Amino acid sequence: MTRRWVRALAVAVGFVLFGVARLVWWTAERALPPTPEVHWSSGGGMSWCPGDRSCDPPVIPGGAVAVAAALAGAGVVLVVAVLVDVALRGRARSDAGG
Repeated sequence: MTRRWVRALAVAVGFVLFGVARLVWWTAERALPPTPEVHWSSGGGMSWCPGDRSCDPPVIPGGAVAVAAALAGAGVVLVVAVLVDVALRGRARSDAGG
């Protein structure tokens, strides 16, 4: 019975970590400045961007990417570990019973 609670808790924590990773990613995207308006020349090449801004699109900071990846990875690892544990226990039961 205790093992079921541990597995259920691990799956819940895994999904929560994955959800927090999505929240970190969403927050980082919302914090980005708007994409610059690029004006194109008649030949199809980029000619200029208005104001003093660069024409490069904004990028999510590396720290936010690392945090989101670590949280999502930890969440996925927890859920997969529980699935593997359940599969191995099911196989052991079928081997012992058959």
